Amino acid sequence: MKGLLIICLIALVSLKGNAQSLKIRVYNKTGFDLDSVTISKNYIGKIPKDSSKLVLSIQGIEMQDEFPFIIQPGGIIKNKKKFRDSARHTYCGTGVEMVESGNFEWDIKLLEKDSGYFLYWDKHAGR
Repeated sequence: MKGLLIICLIALVSLKGNAQSLKIRVYNKTGFDLDSVTISKNYIGKIPKDSSKLVLSIQGIEMQDEFPFIIQPGGIIKNKKKFRDSARHTYCGTGVEMVESGNFEWDIKLLEKDSGYFLYWDKHAGR
């Protein structure tokens, strides 16, 4: 009986150590299907329009002021021209920290100009 208790305690500690502590939900608020979505340098995949994706695969992310350090989310909208395709802007590095735990919700939004589209982060407004 004592051995069973020890085994249960070891299993419980192992499960707690492997629990995902960083949870990110990304909402596609662009009005278009997004392909090849990235958060910082982490590939997320597709997010259909007006839907969200829960991301559990990221172990840590550099953040500044509650947003990913790289300002623009990566993503492709089929048959639309992306503004300054190679630009992945960042703010200055002041206040950047590595975050390895917490729950975050961000919207990916779209700004369209004659020169192309631009994706950006915004705080999720809630339900």
